[in-house]
Parts: sequence; C-alpha cells; structure tokens
Amino acid sequence: MPVGALVTWQGYPVFVSTRDSPGRTPFQQRYDLYLQQDIRIKGNHRINLSVNIDNLFDIKTVTDMNQTMNRDSLNLDDATFFAGFDPWQLMQQELAAGHNMRYNPLVVNADGTFNSKPYSYMSRRAFRFAVKYSF
Repeated sequence: MPVGALVTWQGYPVFVSTRDSPGRTPFQQRYDLYLQQDIRIKGNHRINLSVNIDNLFDIKTVTDMNQTMNRDSLNLDDATFFAGFDPWQLMQQELAAGHNMRYNPLVVNADGTFNSKPYSYMSRRAFRFAVKYSF
C-alpha cells in the first residue's frame, strides 16, 4: 500500500506528495486454516467439530503508516494554498516566526526528514472452535 505525506490545512488532511514518495508498506501475506469433521452417531444424529485459525503463522505485517507531518494546522489563505507551496519550507517559516507549528514525531525526525512509523499491523492469530449437534 502506498504511503503519502499529509499536512493539515483548515482542519482537513491534504496530500502534499505523490502517494508512494515516502515509500510503501510491505507486501502482505496471510494464511488462514479451517478444518471440520462430521462424526455420525446413531441414525441421522451427528456431531460436527470445526476449528478456524486466522493468521496461522502470526505474521505481524505493517498495514498502515503515520502520514500526517504536522500536529498543528497550516495557516494559509486559499490563494496561497491553491497556487502551490512547499510544506517543509512553510513549516520552517512558521517555526522561525514563532508560530505554534509542531512536527508529528511519528512522521518527522528531529532533523526535519520524513520517517513515517507504522501504526497499524495485521491482526493477531485467532482460534475459533465450534461443536454442532444435528438430529
């Protein structure tokens, strides 16, 4: 899945780079297993036993990354926003002017470089057992 860099402008998330410029999440693979067995008893009576295992090998693959670069909304008028801007340069200007502009530490390193960290992983291994009696 492609990861993109986002900034917040007037409370809305806005992509400021191509969708995969910061990178992509790893290839996802997941193996599930379902087993069932019917056991006949007398006549039409039977018991069905089953087990369902999700994520059989408990693979902890990253499914999404933090993408929002700033914790505070950018202060831009509509004309400047739609004319285009460099978000890194704009955030540096905001910081230099003493405005409240905080980088998101989950996305931006202390030196201002982009380094998105994962926040969502594939679900853990899960077991479900079932017993069904039919007559």
